[in-house]
Amino acid sequence: MYSWNKIANVLYLESPRDVGFSYGTPANIVHTDNLTRDDNAEAIMGFVQRFPYYAGRDFYITGESYGGVYVPTLSQKIVELITSNSLNLNFKGFAVGNGILSNSRQVDSYVDLSYYRGIIGKQQFDYIKSCCPYQLEPAQICNYTSTYLTFDYTNGFYVPKNSTDPKFIACANTIAAIGQDNMWESEIYADVYNFIQSCYVTSEGFQDGLKDYMKVEKVRSLLSKFTDSPIVSDGYSSFIDQGAKINTKSTDPFAGYRCYSNDAMIKYLNTPEVKKAINIQTTSPAWNITWVDCA
Repeated sequence: MYSWNKIANVLYLESPRDVGFSYGTPANIVHTDNLTRDDNAEAIMGFVQRFPYYAGRDFYITGESYGGVYVPTLSQKIVELITSNSLNLNFKGFAVGNGILSNSRQVDSYVDLSYYRGIIGKQQFDYIKSCCPYQLEPAQICNYTSTYLTFDYTNGFYVPKNSTDPKFIACANTIAAIGQDNMWESEIYADVYNFIQSCYVTSEGFQDGLKDYMKVEKVRSLLSKFTDSPIVSDGYSSFIDQGAKINTKSTDPFAGYRCYSNDAMIKYLNTPEVKKAINIQTTSPAWNITWVDCA
């Protein structure tokens, strides 16, 4: 009775084009932020033209992650189209969740975040602070990237600038390693979006730990079956073994946060039933697309 979809509608746009189940002509083009902005604006214009019932309504744009770039640029474009009377919508505003606003500031800020989360120690952090070219500037806001790194547009990552100065080279390599490489390589061991949880489902690095944990659980289960007054509970006894609820092999032992795992999502979205449910026609090129998670 009180569901939000009684008063609002959501239009999902996959960005950039050719990700997910989206496709276009020509295919495999080089995407840019501006091209994605224009594609999204054109899609919104086409939607309103095809469904004029939605014209003139209150309109918000939202996004997350790289939406920190896509959402503001699209919002500016929508304002321009409305101002020129090319689009009939009542644009109210935009919202971005966990968005990246700047590649360079993400690298800079992750250095401090790594120390805050205990990923690097004080000795490493003090060394990085010594690399800050502005000695009076707090390490939390130091602009390391512009000094030591350059952006490689071929792979979307920062690389150390060329130099013959040993100190410069050492600082550049450290900033790149801790501020950028460590963050994404952490996917091997945990979820980059949730560092306090060990992800057994997708992380090969935790396979041995998971085996050990399962051995402990097996022993607990056996003990519960061979005692009248169990020290541990198998779920049928009225006694609740709180210790059994603690996952000592996890960085989140009390299961306070869900582990981010996309394996199930990938399988789910590629099932024929789901494709039909989201109105992908069997005659559409999208039907033969295998949905994968974006890097």
